[in-house]
Amino acid sequence: MTTGATIDPHEVDDNAPTPSDLIAEICAAKAAENAAG
Repeated sequence: MTTGATIDPHEVDDNAPTPSDLIAEICAAKAAENAAG
């Protein structure tokens, strides 16, 4: 999965093993954005 890109649930749904994994990806992306300022 591309790091730093906006995660679109429609884009990654087929690749996400579980909803929890998708949520974790979104949380990680938001944390990265917050850290980047």
